[in-house]
Amino acid sequence: WTGTAVFGVLERGMDAAWCVERRRGLLRSKLIGALLVLVSGLGRLSSTLVASVARLGAGALGSLGLDVLSRFPDAWRHLALGVQLLLSACAFTLLLSVVPNRRVPALRAVQGGVLTAILWEATKHLFALYVTHLAPYKGMFGPIGGVIILVVWVYYSAAIVLFGAEATALLASAGRRG
Repeated sequence: WTGTAVFGVLERGMDAAWCVERRRGLLRSKLIGALLVLVSGLGRLSSTLVASVARLGAGALGSLGLDVLSRFPDAWRHLALGVQLLLSACAFTLLLSVVPNRRVPALRAVQGGVLTAILWEATKHLFALYVTHLAPYKGMFGPIGGVIILVVWVYYSAAIVLFGAEATALLASAGRRG
């Protein structure tokens, strides 16, 4: 239920980006939110699996019967990053095309999804570097530091998604005028 509330907030933000005046009904909004919770959960699970296999290292890949991959550990890491970017682009494209209460042109949704995925993946890696090397949360705040880090990450993620929605709306309006 909380997940559908998150998508409800995103829906209001994306509707504002698209200047939508008439909102969806509560039941339809909750059903779309529930569907997106399931789809995004499967996407995150797939992305986590790819990231985990990429971090195993050459020796572990060989012991799993993936000898071919163990011969090219750097290539596998880069391939894994590409797969994560592709999964994120698909997820954001779906999000940007389904959540607003209006028809979003498919090409513009893909363009916005790719832009949002690139920003999100870059921010994810930069944020991980910041948290592991620079952030003083653990020393300053103790166990509550993890909650603070989570809240900051959710804020950044929401800002990136809403930026992607705004960019998609601008691309669509420029396409109608041009």
